Amino acid sequence: MHGPLVVLIAAVVAAGNPLQVLEGHWHAHGRTLATPFSTAGQWTGTWMCSASGPGFMVCPQQIDGPAVSDIAVYSYDERTGILRYTEIDPKRSSVEQLAIRDGVWYYTDPPRQTRRHGTPRFRTTNRFDSAGRETFRVEYSRNGTTWHLMGDGEATRDTTTQN
Repeated sequence: MHGPLVVLIAAVVAAGNPLQVLEGHWHAHGRTLATPFSTAGQWTGTWMCSASGPGFMVCPQQIDGPAVSDIAVYSYDERTGILRYTEIDPKRSSVEQLAIRDGVWYYTDPPRQTRRHGTPRFRTTNRFDSAGRETFRVEYSRNGTTWHLMGDGEATRDTTTQN
C-alpha cells in the first residue's frame, strides 16, 4: 500500500513516452482517513522528477507527517507499451505494472493475506486536472469490486524552479 507515496502520476499521456508528464518539481498535500488499514492525518510532500535515460523517470520523494523518504522509479517499454513503477525506501522495495484507463493511472497492489482483515487489495488512482495539477485517491477493497477511500490529495508542479 502506498498511501501518500504514490502521488506523482499524470493522467495526461504526452506524445511518445508517457513518463514525460512527470518531469519537474512537485509540491503535494493530502489527508489519510481512519480505516482498518490507515490512521487519520494530514501530510505534505515534495519530489523532483527527472528523466534518466530512455524510458526511465527517477523521482526522489520527501513526505512529512508521517515522515517518509523514498525514490520512485518509473519505466516505460515503448515496444510493449508497459509502464512500471518501482518504489524503494530503506525498508523495502516494490515493483508494479500500471494501467491507464480513461485518463486515469491505476496502481493496484497484489492481494495480501492478513490475520485480522482477510485478503484486502489496495490501489492508488491519479488524474491530471491540468498540465500542472494532479489529484489522487488511495483506496482499499475486501472483494476487489467495492473500493473504500483511505486518503486523497493533490500535487502541483512548481513552475518557478528548474530540474
